[in-house]
Amino acid sequence: MRRWTVSRAEARELARRDERTRRQGGASLVDIDADLRRDMIKELRRMARSYSGKPRKTRELLAAIVIAETEGITALDLADVLAELRAKLGRRAA
Repeated sequence: MRRWTVSRAEARELARRDERTRRQGGASLVDIDADLRRDMIKELRRMARSYSGKPRKTRELLAAIVIAETEGITALDLADVLAELRAKLGRRAA
């Protein structure tokens, strides 16, 4: 197994982050969790916008929604995503 390498610029950035973290402390778990949830909702919005109705896309989107709900994202958080999907599915049924 090869060791990974970084450029000098990346090494400087890592050293800067390490020093800042040691001085100020790391991010709280609450902040990390909030970022994770925000990113998940953003990704679900992107998936809903690009939803085409194909079975593969349907499975991916459904799996992502189930994972998001498992991680604590509520239907209220997903209201705009679900509304967009309802509209797309309504157009297909009509």
